[in-house]
Amino acid sequence: LLPFFLAAVAVVAPCNSFLAIGRWRSVGAPSVGVRRASRRSSSAVDASTTSERCVNWLKELGLDDTQVQKATGKFPKLLECRVESNLKPTLQWFTDLGLDASQLRKVIVRFPQLLSLSIEGNLKPTVQ
Repeated sequence: LLPFFLAAVAVVAPCNSFLAIGRWRSVGAPSVGVRRASRRSSSAVDASTTSERCVNWLKELGLDDTQVQKATGKFPKLLECRVESNLKPTLQWFTDLGLDASQLRKVIVRFPQLLSLSIEGNLKPTVQ
């Protein structure tokens, strides 16, 4: 399985794929998420930087490695989300609803796909 995985990522971005693989694997990202992020990114380094920022941000929120792995395993596209323009505003919206830090961590681990939804288009209409 590992040789197939390495080959799949190397085909997408041969220059920097092994650097990206090391970063993703070090945070326990699922191989499916790594391959998807690599395919959608202009380069493996861009995808790696985005995923690394996402993982670091999740850890800053207080999630441990196991919780990060659960969240990214349930929703691999989470690794593709940009922290500043997508994740932070959505999390702030949940905070404004009254969720505390502990509740926010539970939401992230149980329903990570919520962080990728549009606030105006998806989240606000369901609350109002």
